[in-house]
Amino acid sequence: MRIDLHTHSTASDGTDTPAELVANAAAAGLDAVTARSYQHPALDGRTVVRLVGAAVGPAEDLTMEFLGFAPAGEPVEVGHARRQALGFPAWALVHDPANIILDEPTNGLDVLATRALRESLRWLRTPEGGSKCIVFSTHIMQEVERLCDSVVVVAHGRTVAAGTVPELLAQTGEEDFEEAFVKLAFSDEELADESRAEQGAAA
Repeated sequence: MRIDLHTHSTASDGTDTPAELVANAAAAGLDAVTARSYQHPALDGRTVVRLVGAAVGPAEDLTMEFLGFAPAGEPVEVGHARRQALGFPAWALVHDPANIILDEPTNGLDVLATRALRESLRWLRTPEGGSKCIVFSTHIMQEVERLCDSVVVVAHGRTVAAGTVPELLAQTGEEDFEEAFVKLAFSDEELADESRAEQGAAA
């Protein structure tokens, strides 16, 4: 067995037993690479395979579950590589936190991914999902209406309103929550300036 200290890779002359290969890789600070298979209802039976270090494999499983994927078989060891740090959302979920804070979580997602994330957030709020307290910021009022038990409207760095969606609709006399948000977050002067800017652009 040869260990390259610069690349942290290993090579064998063919005489090493499997147990020796594993032991030497561990001594070099390497982690087993596993192929982990998943399926998603939206993918018509197709399988997604992720190559992940064994040490962070359980966190990867949790992440894929969070995104709506289910395991499609047992992990298979396919090699060794340097240990990897966790990425989002694995590092946020691996310790099963009681509170989760997300900043515009649906930004850049397509319709199906947004729906899957929305269902995952609903599940995390249930007793089966751990009864998590989820705080997220968004500019998409549809997400607020569909997901939030309590809403805080922040404008210019300060809280200008708080309550449930029905309470804020009643407070503003609006039926559409986006209109309610605009009325709560912006002054009449700001709305007038925006209107004049739009008229100038149209001209």
